[in-house]
Amino acid sequence: MDTADHESKSSQRPHSIHKAFLALKDQADNGSADAQFQIGCFYEDWKNIQHSYELAFHYYKLAADQGHPNAQTCLAMLFDDGLGVKQDSEQAFHYYILASEQKWPSAVAQLGKFYEEGKGGSEKSPKEAIRHYQMAAEMGALVAWRYLAEAYQRGIGVDKSEEKVRFCQRKTFLLKKKKQIEGIQIFRPPLDGFLKKEKGLKNQ
Repeated sequence: MDTADHESKSSQRPHSIHKAFLALKDQADNGSADAQFQIGCFYEDWKNIQHSYELAFHYYKLAADQGHPNAQTCLAMLFDDGLGVKQDSEQAFHYYILASEQKWPSAVAQLGKFYEEGKGGSEKSPKEAIRHYQMAAEMGALVAWRYLAEAYQRGIGVDKSEEKVRFCQRKTFLLKKKKQIEGIQIFRPPLDGFLKKEKGLKNQ
């Protein structure tokens, strides 16, 4: 490939990504919960030039109200941190419960944290916190293993155990490494999907 051809393709890619984003946004505005969630992720990304917690909240809320568990979890986080919306731990607790009922791993883990701290109107219960951490860890939630390590280190809902702390820390490390190797991303997959679809249509 010569330099001119390479530069031409490089200049076309931002345009293709923009078209893909507009296509995804069109789906979101027409009621697709998956698209609404992805657009919410796009606006929440602080590295994005169009970063906006308010718009992220808007699209997460649309998807969450359709029962999208990942959007419910992200919405709960925004409520808990007061990003794009007034801080409201009770609303955060509410959406974590909704996502947990669908067995969304990170929501189950965060719900455990609420029980540990007695946040959002929940009754403080270290035992209930541990139960949620263990469930989420079995589902593969990275943060759940970290919460378990902290619990065994501080004796929250369990007896202190340095052996179990090391075990949980090891599981955290291995799971994090696995996710990094797999290259788990949020927004890129649908965009790449749109780009491949566009390329396929052009080649027909």
